Amino acid sequence: MVGGDTTRGPRNLCLTAIGELPSAAALRRDRALPGDDLWLSGQTGLAALGLAHLQGRVNLGDALRDRCVAALQRPLPRVELGIRLRDLAHAAIDVSDGLLADLGHVVEQSQVGAEIFLARLPPLPATVERQLALRCQLAGGDDYELLFTAAANRRHDLAALASELQVPLSRCGRIVATPVGEVRVVDEGGRLVESVGRGFDHFA
Repeated sequence: MVGGDTTRGPRNLCLTAIGELPSAAALRRDRALPGDDLWLSGQTGLAALGLAHLQGRVNLGDALRDRCVAALQRPLPRVELGIRLRDLAHAAIDVSDGLLADLGHVVEQSQVGAEIFLARLPPLPATVERQLALRCQLAGGDDYELLFTAAANRRHDLAALASELQVPLSRCGRIVATPVGEVRVVDEGGRLVESVGRGFDHFA
């Protein structure tokens, strides 16, 4: 069996949890539908910034450094949100390899395409250089936020759920019919954003 715990390196520590799931209640990657909204919990990019700081590739101010390193080393699992999304979401995935890479898994398995609206993603602080911020947001990984699709008529329900759970949810894109398997990022003017990298590849 090959999964997300398979990686290239000298050492791999793996913990497996086994449990039961109500029939037909799994949040799957292969059920996104054209016309669905694309939603993201929390914020992507902080963990990648924290890693860049620890590796000496960027210098962050004290407050931002502490926030980013905490996001990397102590991510907050969205367990309750995931449970509640069973009745609201069509497809879902956790963002571990990067927003583009993980959304890529959804569109490939659902045989659809997707557009990410850059202006609707929670921004990183303006003190972070723009290209670095884009790479961290879109391709950084280690965020463990939930990325999911839902019908447009669920917007009110999702806003209410976000308020109840005190979890920020951003409607950050949409699912399209074509091109199948492709994720496009567009800016506030509707222009395509050039590639900033795809995300983590376990065997690259």
